[in-house]
Amino acid sequence: METNFANKISFHWAIIGLLIVSIVWGTSYGVSKQILNQLSVVELLLVRFVISCAVLMSIIYFKQQIRVFTSQWRRYLQVGISTGLILSCIFLTETWAVKLAQAGQVAVLISLCVLFTPLLETAWLKVRLPKGIMLFCSIGFAGMVMIASLVS
Repeated sequence: METNFANKISFHWAIIGLLIVSIVWGTSYGVSKQILNQLSVVELLLVRFVISCAVLMSIIYFKQQIRVFTSQWRRYLQVGISTGLILSCIFLTETWAVKLAQAGQVAVLISLCVLFTPLLETAWLKVRLPKGIMLFCSIGFAGMVMIASLVS
């Protein structure tokens, strides 16, 4: 049984998925700002992590990979804890920024972080990324500069 079903996803589905995630994540800043009037930062993150866990477990179940997941639970737990700690720190910082700043300002900063990730990956891991990625990051950076001029 294939253990890495992510490799079976076509390029087009990956791009569509990334676009959907970007739209949901980008629009969530305004919603998060409103929810933070009712919940604490930690409570909001708990809700988001529980929803994410449910979605991911559903995908594993429907892809019929639950047996693979449960047979290698120690490995997944180890990766999950380390990744979860890093993501928790990032999301705590990000959500507190949403609470304290305007949602548009936070969106610009986070978008810039996403755009700089390939550059950091190239420098840190010493890998060569496809030229198209750098082109898309440049276009994204230009868009963020235009958005930043509108926000401020």
